[in-house]
Amino acid sequence: MRQVLPDGATPQFIGARSTSHAVSFDESVAAARTIVVRIVAAREPGERADPPQPGVVLQAGSGTPTEVGAFPLATPIPDGSGFPVGSASTRPEANGMQLVVINLEQTGATWGLQLRNDDDRRRRFTWTVAGTDEDARAPWIDLPRELRFSSHLAPGMTVEEDLPVANLGSAPLTIEDPPDRLVGQWFSVVATPGVLGPNSEGSIRIRHRVPQDTITARYEPECDDTLAAARGRGTVALRGGAMQFPLKNVP
Repeated sequence: MRQVLPDGATPQFIGARSTSHAVSFDESVAAARTIVVRIVAAREPGERADPPQPGVVLQAGSGTPTEVGAFPLATPIPDGSGFPVGSASTRPEANGMQLVVINLEQTGATWGLQLRNDDDRRRRFTWTVAGTDEDARAPWIDLPRELRFSSHLAPGMTVEEDLPVANLGSAPLTIEDPPDRLVGQWFSVVATPGVLGPNSEGSIRIRHRVPQDTITARYEPECDDTLAAARGRGTVALRGGAMQFPLKNVP
């Protein structure tokens, strides 16, 4: 069992030198009284270096929010009475990831996690909560809202553009669309990046065959499994909706 957070299809945005609100996670994911959290500080487009590791703050029930220290230090996490219900430590990993291991001494607490962005720029974060190291690895597909094709299209033209795609998760993500597959009326796939590693980016080449009475167009991408990781999958297929702008609607 795992939780992929934050809920929904949008990563957690945290401003420069800012701390997020607390996001709860389910203690029931624990295995042998261990909870594993793997956090991804997402790279921005074109960025190659790993982003700075975020500060991690845990809270058990109404206990004091406590910043977690780095391994081998085990930081006690108190509940509302001040009694430690567990201990935790962090470890940096490659590709902008950070591992948090929580060892439970007592169960039954409601847990919350906050992230502190120590960078001078706004950052995006995703994280996976599970009972084992393996289960705490999950992909996260990130697609733009739209891909605009150049203006002044002529009926019958065939044009191509690159659709950016990123994996903001901690496990490989496979884009499985074969060449020439239709992904919306008048749109098809030319090429895909195949497998995207954790916290990496690529592009999907999209071809647009321009219909009659169209001057410009945009492609609104979706996929068949926006939160692939939440359902234990690492493979997605693209689909989308198309929107054309007829000549008669252009001033």
